[in-house]
Amino acid sequence: MPDLDDLSIATATRWWLRALAAGLALLVLALILGLVGWLAGWWFKAQNTERQAQVNESSYGRQESLRTEVGKNIGVVFDITSQIQLAPDDTARQVLSAQRLNTVSMVCRDAAKIDDKSSLDPEQLDFIDMNCVGAAVAQTSEYRP
Repeated sequence: MPDLDDLSIATATRWWLRALAAGLALLVLALILGLVGWLAGWWFKAQNTERQAQVNESSYGRQESLRTEVGKNIGVVFDITSQIQLAPDDTARQVLSAQRLNTVSMVCRDAAKIDDKSSLDPEQLDFIDMNCVGAAVAQTSEYRP
């Protein structure tokens, strides 16, 4: 720091203004770096959460529950088909048909999430092959209205 006795008031003022400007610039830089770091932290957290969700989706327990749900819901589809045949009127048949289509849709969504389809029963595989395209109900499905 220069000797203040030798400086004029104007020189001292300029020196303090430069020091203040440099301090403010450092403060702004620190705030920007802090904000960037904070945003990067949230981005990394989102990436880790997505990766963990993928790991959980592929876990043995999740896959087993999906296979169980597929089997259960295929049985529900057959039960609803029996109810449709016994329905007293067209309104009841339409409501049951919509419910059945929704259940077939759940089967297709769950089946699409199963990693190893060979672990399903042959009857379940046949049902999925005839009625599902990916995670959606096939246009050629007999359960479409």
